Amino acid sequence: MIHRVSAFTIALCAAVPASADTPVGRWQCEFEGDGGRVSGDMTYTKNGRASAIIAMAGDVREGIAIDAEMSVTGTWKVDGDLFTDIAETVRLRRLLINGEDQRESELAESFRLSLLKNDSPPDIVRFPSKNKMQLISRSGVTYCTRRKGSPLGS
Repeated sequence: MIHRVSAFTIALCAAVPASADTPVGRWQCEFEGDGGRVSGDMTYTKNGRASAIIAMAGDVREGIAIDAEMSVTGTWKVDGDLFTDIAETVRLRRLLINGEDQRESELAESFRLSLLKNDSPPDIVRFPSKNKMQLISRSGVTYCTRRKGSPLGS
């Protein structure tokens, strides 16, 4: 749910039993791209539901700095090595552009709707270990670490 927020969106439909090779559980995820850094506290449930608190910060274009935090809910599924997420709700908690609050602007609504578009192809998912997950997309790799106390976490 991390790398798709615009050029960074977040990773968020089928039930999957918990095992070391599924996203079921709670993860801390990080993505760093040309426009900045995105981090998220992601939760994936056995019944295919997903939720996240995502923060992003960076310069999306020369002279345009963004600082945002949002909550996202949706669904997820893994089919072979493909991870698909569907955002259903996006709530902007903070949206600062060049330091100015933009949560009530047309730009904020456009940003929120772009996240709900769900038009990105599936990511390739890899599990280098039981507590590590990588989501590989056209824009880069999102690195995730299973949170302590999460199913299968140590």
